Amino acid sequence: MEKVKLAIEVASIAVAVLALIFSILGIIVSASASNKANSNEQLANRLAGMAYENDRITNRLATAYRVAWHVSEQGAEAQHLLIENRSLVPAYHVLLLNATADRFYKISVLEPCTRFSVDSPDGIRFDQFTMHFHSAGQWYRADANGRTVPSRSSEQAFADYKDNKDTAQTSRPKPRFEDLQGCG
Repeated sequence: MEKVKLAIEVASIAVAVLALIFSILGIIVSASASNKANSNEQLANRLAGMAYENDRITNRLATAYRVAWHVSEQGAEAQHLLIENRSLVPAYHVLLLNATADRFYKISVLEPCTRFSVDSPDGIRFDQFTMHFHSAGQWYRADANGRTVPSRSSEQAFADYKDNKDTAQTSRPKPRFEDLQGCG
């Protein structure tokens, strides 16, 4: 009888130890699965964040592409400068710059859906300028060929010229502003 009792106790202890081992293994497997699920969720969140960031960048570029400028010839020497903001957000710190000739034209704010126009003073060739501006939280550079790209150098260009006096008197002619239709 004692032997049977001892065998039952040993069997009970063995079952308890096995149950403890299986519980520990279950916890390890569960923790691993949880970590893997969390990392998959983090990856999904990161991918969603990247998609959001890509959409945000695309929207910024779409906004920047709606800020454009061009020069129209009005005769042998004269030129007419047009800067249009067809986006729904303002363009700030608009700076047309010809760094080699040290000539520039500044506009503080180009409101949404507006056109800025000015006649060229003293035969200035605006088609040799580059436009820098800040819109939708980003600095951009646009050339006379219609290429607009994000640009870190635009912020520096504005910082370099923001306090300069217009010694070439590029900004002397009185600009005209007009509202545009079909923006956005």
